[in-house]
Amino acid sequence: MTTALGNDPLAPRRRPPPSIQITALIDVVFILLAFVVLAANFDRIKAMKLALPQAASAAPAPQAPLIVEILKPGGLRVANKPLGDGGDLEATLRGLRATHPSLLVVADGAVSLKRTVRVLDAAARAGFDAVSVAAEPSRRAPEASP
Repeated sequence: MTTALGNDPLAPRRRPPPSIQITALIDVVFILLAFVVLAANFDRIKAMKLALPQAASAAPAPQAPLIVEILKPGGLRVANKPLGDGGDLEATLRGLRATHPSLLVVADGAVSLKRTVRVLDAAARAGFDAVSVAAEPSRRAPEASP
C-alpha cells in the first residue's frame, strides 16, 4: 500500500550514518596539554638561580640545634658522642652553649619522665632558653581532651 506521498509506512527507515562529535574530545585534549605544559614549567621554576638582595640587618641562618639523646638502657648521647656514666651533663651543655643556640631532646618512648626532666633541668641550668622535645606524629586522629 502506498500513500499519497509514495512512502510505505511499513518499510524500514534509513538511519543517518553515525558521526563522531570531536568537539568534546578536542576540549579534553587541550586541557591535558595545558596541564602538562604547566607541570613542566613548575620544575623549571624550582631550578632558577636568584640574586638575592642585600640588607644591612641580615643575619646568618640559625645553626642546627644541639641534639641530646636519652637512650633506653640509661645512657646519654650529646651531639652524637656518648656521655660517660660519670660525665657531667650540665658542664658539657654549658661548653657547647656558645656554638648552639637551641637544644633538641630526643628520648626513647620507654624512657622515664624523671630522666627526661633531669635533662631539661640541666639544659636550663646550662643557659639554654630554646629547648624542644622531639616526638613522632600520631598515626591516629587526636582525641578530644576533657
